[in-house]
Amino acid sequence: MKEEAMSEVLSTLVLTAMILLITIVAAFIANAALETQAQKSELEEAKSAFRLLADTMEEISSNPYASGYVRINCRFGRIEYRNCTFTLKVSVDSTELTSNTTSCLTFIGGDRVGFIPSEVIYGVSSVLINNSITPLISVYTGYANGRPFVSLNATRVRIVDRGTVYIKAEANNPYYHVFDIVLIRLIITRVQVSGSFTIIAHNMGIWTNTIKYTKYTDSTTFTLTVSVIYDGITKEESMYVDLSSENIAGVLFNIITIEIDIEII
Repeated sequence: MKEEAMSEVLSTLVLTAMILLITIVAAFIANAALETQAQKSELEEAKSAFRLLADTMEEISSNPYASGYVRINCRFGRIEYRNCTFTLKVSVDSTELTSNTTSCLTFIGGDRVGFIPSEVIYGVSSVLINNSITPLISVYTGYANGRPFVSLNATRVRIVDRGTVYIKAEANNPYYHVFDIVLIRLIITRVQVSGSFTIIAHNMGIWTNTIKYTKYTDSTTFTLTVSVIYDGITKEESMYVDLSSENIAGVLFNIITIEIDIEII
């Protein structure tokens, strides 16, 4: 009888231990699944927030001293930035028209999200834009060092053909062809991050510098090149311009620089 009682007690203990172990494993799996889902949701929220931030920057870029902001709830991820580490250059043939720096913001997602493909979710990947519609701000996703990320930058230049203008002060030939060259310079001025954070964008002003170009000889043809330099790597795109059919004295390049300051608080 005593041995039977001991056997029943041991069986009960083993069964209880197994049930407890199964409960712990189930709880662990459920917690891991919930955390994975929470990290995925956080990354999707970051994507939406960065798209909204890019849209806000595009909107305030035409309004000096305007501002806007977005808020990102951050529990698993983190924000990173590279301040004024990208160099934007624009040249006509071998003559440099402008050179400036810009910045990049990146949200790094949690380690349970897994691989996500590289994809542009706002704007374009090109560095040269030749229309007035395509945004200068770009947002894209990717995967690096075991974590997904969402990144925002302004590493592109808009070149718009404004046609021919008449300048009365020019005595010999008063006609000039005009191009607008527009770029956004992002500058990160303040960072105080703890948990969830707010990204504030301020338009600090718009500066225009007009450059007269008359270095062509027989025909009015030239090549405009946009270069983006980062970490020793250069990406270039060019556009060929042929104005040989026009009777003009030269070309005017309006270099329009929009400075947007970023605060992360």
